Amino acid sequence: MSRPTSSLVAGSLLLLVALPALAWQETESEEGDEKKKGQWSERVVVTAEVEGAASAPRGASTTVLEPTRTADPPQALTDLVAIAPAVSENGQGGLFQNVSIRGVSRQRVRHMISGVRITDERRAGPATSFVDPLLMGSVEVLRGPATTFHGSGALGGTIQALPRRFDGWSVQTGWISEGDGRFLMAGGGGEGWSIGIARREQEDAESADGTPLNDHFEQTSAVLRFDWGAKDKRSYSVLMIPSRGRDIGKANSDFPAQVTVYPEESHDLLEFTVRGRREWRLTTYVHDRRLETLVTRPLELGEVVTDSTDYGAGWDRTDRFGEDASLHWGFDLFGRTGVDSTETVIVTDPMNPSTTVSQPLDGGREAEWGGYTVVRWKGGGADWEGGFRLSRVHQGNNGDPGLDRSALNGFVGVTKPIGTHWEIRGAASSGQRFPSLGELFFSGVTPRGEVFGNPTLGSERALNTELGFAYKGPRLILRSAVFHNDIDDYIERIEFAPDMLTFANLTSGKIEGVELSALVRTESAWLVSFGGHLLEGRASDDTPLADVPPHEIWTEARWIKDKFRFNARLAHRASKDDPGSGENPISSVELLSLSGRYQVTPSWGLYAGVRNALDEAYFRSADNKAPPATGRTFSIGLAWSSR
Repeated sequence: MSRPTSSLVAGSLLLLVALPALAWQETESEEGDEKKKGQWSERVVVTAEVEGAASAPRGASTTVLEPTRTADPPQALTDLVAIAPAVSENGQGGLFQNVSIRGVSRQRVRHMISGVRITDERRAGPATSFVDPLLMGSVEVLRGPATTFHGSGALGGTIQALPRRFDGWSVQTGWISEGDGRFLMAGGGGEGWSIGIARREQEDAESADGTPLNDHFEQTSAVLRFDWGAKDKRSYSVLMIPSRGRDIGKANSDFPAQVTVYPEESHDLLEFTVRGRREWRLTTYVHDRRLETLVTRPLELGEVVTDSTDYGAGWDRTDRFGEDASLHWGFDLFGRTGVDSTETVIVTDPMNPSTTVSQPLDGGREAEWGGYTVVRWKGGGADWEGGFRLSRVHQGNNGDPGLDRSALNGFVGVTKPIGTHWEIRGAASSGQRFPSLGELFFSGVTPRGEVFGNPTLGSERALNTELGFAYKGPRLILRSAVFHNDIDDYIERIEFAPDMLTFANLTSGKIEGVELSALVRTESAWLVSFGGHLLEGRASDDTPLADVPPHEIWTEARWIKDKFRFNARLAHRASKDDPGSGENPISSVELLSLSGRYQVTPSWGLYAGVRNALDEAYFRSADNKAPPATGRTFSIGLAWSSR
């Protein structure tokens, strides 16, 4: 039996795990369910999946997570999104830890904040870690290509953070044992305004076997939002996000022989939005960022300073035709300008000292224009949706010829109820990613070695199909999806000499799998959830694809009664014996986390937690540069709110 086929068979067995709970649900009396409906909705909002969001194709799999609703708040955005189905930690560790969505990672996952596209010249891909998780109101995780909605880069999915809106005053502080981490958040808001600021810092932590990790950092970030105007006429909003990071350690397996530190990371994001009463919206934004990278090797010191300014604008409108049809259409522009990287290499060999200064990126620029149309309608007892996007991009760098490319992508999705509780959904969507400026033009030092850009790279493409089932009852919500993603012209990083790397369109293949999540409400104060994913990724020559995580299954129990809240989550991650390019085999692991909260008064709350409670020695991902994961970590905190 082939590996993909065996995965789907195992996935069917995973789906059968839910049947006993389903049978129990159908024999339960529905008396009193209406009375408890509000309580049920309150409890499942953290992990419940939703469809039909403006940013997601109908029929696609989407999860909405809320950092502020967990008993013990997440220490980083990665901690939060990694609990979504088929989402796993990927790459190296530290503050810039990235994730894989259904086996797709790096630049192929679109990261956004309130609709603003986040980019990065790091080969590991962009991250929204420059905003503290306590300043995020919710995070939307869309699994599968979404190029039609979000443009180039949404090849494997999207992660969109929506800033927190404060209603009244709030203060939260806490301590984390590993790395002696400390954080403090304060925010306030009222009619038309909301301001929050957070400070977080930690020293180097240790793995379970005592290995020191180069993951120290200091970070201060803020979210400021102002709204005015009438909702039934024209309204305006301004969003500002400044962030400053200092002395950010790069946790990887090269430490301490090679030490990588980001002395400074700065972001200044400004977004202005106008909404009209006839369902139209105009958005403009600008995002300045700066990243300094310092790599210390024996007898050599390398520094790269990268500056860039991203900008964008978009206009969209929805026209409705009766109650059963609508047309959503729009235009957008995303650009980058002044993308400059300055590299300084200092050789400290007393026998042959030298200093070399170069400009790996000099005036890098990018402009992507796009127009899209999405049609939604009802027919045959089902909700339908289809759309397409036409994009064109120009990319260039001083001293290199400019490059122009075009792309056409589309999708179709359907959701059909079956009876009172069941629902079936399906979707097919294409995705495309233009190579980044760094992959095309950057040549210089990185934490992985010397990298040389390749201006002849072509675009990556993907075609995803999926079939999903859902059951929604008064005591049970169950969702499952089977998907197949065809990949073409994957851009792979290849090593042509020791610590000498470049990029090439090497891989075509497929990723397929199954994911499951379920929540069960009991008659008592307990809420039980469980789920997992099985993934398999193979190139056209049957070699394993990189970034595809091991199989995983998990269960979580939540107990809420009066002033107490308790969470326990146990996950089993299988071993990975067939690593892809740039990966190592990793063993299986059981991960247990516990957390609790006690609401002392309506305003004051105490919480505590422990992560990796079994003190397992393991690796977060199969990346061959990944360091051991952090050992058992305790946390305590205090929260106050005026309402």
